[in-house]
Amino acid sequence: MEKESIVRITSDVFRRGEVDFKLLDALHSKKFIRELVEVTEESAVIRCMPVSGSSAVCDLILDRLEGKKDCKDHLDISFTYIAGNEQPLLRKMIKDNPKIIAKFSFFDGNFNFSRMRFDNPEMLCSTFRGSVDFNGSVFMEHANFSWSMFEGNVNFNGVVFEGDADFSWSAFKGYADFNRTVFGGNADFNRTTFEGDADVNMPVFENEDVFTGTTFESSGVNVSMFDGNANFNETVFKGDASFVVSRFIRGDANFNGTIFENNAYFNGSTFEGLFRFLIKSAKHVCFNNAMFENAAYISGPIESLDITDAVFGSHLKLDWNKNKVELAIKEKLKGKSKDGDKSLYETVSKEFIILKEKYHSQGDYISEDKAYLAFRRTEMETKNHLQKALSYFADWVGQYGTSPLRVAAWMIIIVFIFGIFYSFVLEGIVYSHGFMLDTETIAESFYTSGLIFTTLGFSTLYAGESLPRFMFAVGIEGFLGVFMIAYFTICFSRKMLR
Repeated sequence: MEKESIVRITSDVFRRGEVDFKLLDALHSKKFIRELVEVTEESAVIRCMPVSGSSAVCDLILDRLEGKKDCKDHLDISFTYIAGNEQPLLRKMIKDNPKIIAKFSFFDGNFNFSRMRFDNPEMLCSTFRGSVDFNGSVFMEHANFSWSMFEGNVNFNGVVFEGDADFSWSAFKGYADFNRTVFGGNADFNRTTFEGDADVNMPVFENEDVFTGTTFESSGVNVSMFDGNANFNETVFKGDASFVVSRFIRGDANFNGTIFENNAYFNGSTFEGLFRFLIKSAKHVCFNNAMFENAAYISGPIESLDITDAVFGSHLKLDWNKNKVELAIKEKLKGKSKDGDKSLYETVSKEFIILKEKYHSQGDYISEDKAYLAFRRTEMETKNHLQKALSYFADWVGQYGTSPLRVAAWMIIIVFIFGIFYSFVLEGIVYSHGFMLDTETIAESFYTSGLIFTTLGFSTLYAGESLPRFMFAVGIEGFLGVFMIAYFTICFSRKMLR
């Protein structure tokens, strides 16, 4: 870009309030570059360039740390360039006055702020070029890191935020460590980007937290406690998202429009509030041993779903057809041997029983039947050959008692088949260079077939003539009639009683 097109803004101009922030389009874009251009004894030039979108470019001319004046009630190092070798001086300044304002500051090097106290720190749009360590520090009141950029590793391990923590629109390019961090107020990670590993292991969120639009390039959070609403709406997890043994207490857990490009693990997690999991996509979602004490709404294209031993204490909204639940649960069976992985088939069948019972308690009997059918079909693969044959027959004829219409259709088909057979036996149908039909005899044959099937007896017209020579057929149809009528009665009664 041409030199004359660059807007140059000094720190004094900022302080006088003469800056039109529309000139800083680069800082109001999610992706931008802050490049160190020049360092002198009195100032440093930081060039701000957007990655895409606006072509506006500006140079921020920042003061050097040694020239800063300490205010009476707070330490203001806004629009300041701080070199790494100035860390001891900066630590002393913060200890003397922990109420710090560092807007648009540039920290060039590695900085250690561990076990320090910060009162209402304002670090809006600051840049940390190297690694920064806040291990064990305490942030009083509101801590504002919005629009900041952490180019190296950052350590918030064991940090306590007693007020709100605002990391909205920030970018973590290195390893971000939030192990055992305590968020006493609202935790706002709205539109934040984690380009490196995000180790959020065992943090505590005591109030509402917002991860709306956040991007985790690597991993998500793990073993967390959310004491307020947890909002991960439109968040993108490019690696595995781990919420193993997390607790969502009192507030709601919202994952509306969330994208899981790989796996999402909620093993052993507890959800005391509403659970809204209306996601855009996920490869594998695991709710193994999860506890849902309130309503759970689950929807979206999930390739593989695991709800082994999950407990749904309240309402479950999971559309069987729309979300292809059977395919999602059976996904883990692909490529598995039915004999060698018998225990896996048994586990999957138990998952369908969980859904079957839940659908039944909610009065969703259509979904209940589908879950029960999936259970029986999966369980069948663990049986011996004779049991499998009987199961196949029960499924083929009436889908394990869930479809009375299917049973009724087979009853009609059986009567028709035997009616045709009797028509040939009684010469109602004769083939001699073409079919010759005796409609009266054919009618009698179908009538006889119906009487035999319903066990009412067979026609006296032919009792002592042709049919007794084929009593094996009569016996088979009579047995099928008894079985099918009983099967239909059970299916129909089950539907009506519900």
